[in-house]
Amino acid sequence: MRKTRAVSLWAFLAGAVLAVYGCGGGGNGGGEPPAVDVSGIWSVDWFEDGGMSGTATADLAMDPDGTITGTYDPDYGGPVVATGSLYGYDLTLTVVETSPLDRTITLLATVNAAGTSATGTWSDTVGNTGTWDAAKP
Repeated sequence: MRKTRAVSLWAFLAGAVLAVYGCGGGGNGGGEPPAVDVSGIWSVDWFEDGGMSGTATADLAMDPDGTITGTYDPDYGGPVVATGSLYGYDLTLTVVETSPLDRTITLLATVNAAGTSATGTWSDTVGNTGTWDAAKP
């Protein structure tokens, strides 16, 4: 009985580790390869859940592994660095602002099959949330 419990415990722990960390070792963290190239200039519309809205321009470059770098230039301040990744059609961008608020913004979206538009949600480190959409003009 004791040996059965020990084997069951190890099987459970091994399953839990695989569930949390996954298996395989792809260079992109185990995510799908990028389905499209999101490099280029994007027009962004953002909407805060509290009612505010605005526009921005994002100028992005993407490596073959889905790593994204570029700039994000909102209508209320100068351009800031944007970094992120694309796995399949799932886009994640991170923007660090120091003015008018000292905050980090995380933008999540799904990119369309043509790679010309994206729609998603955003949140920041000071508690704001909202939605956003973007298109290549």
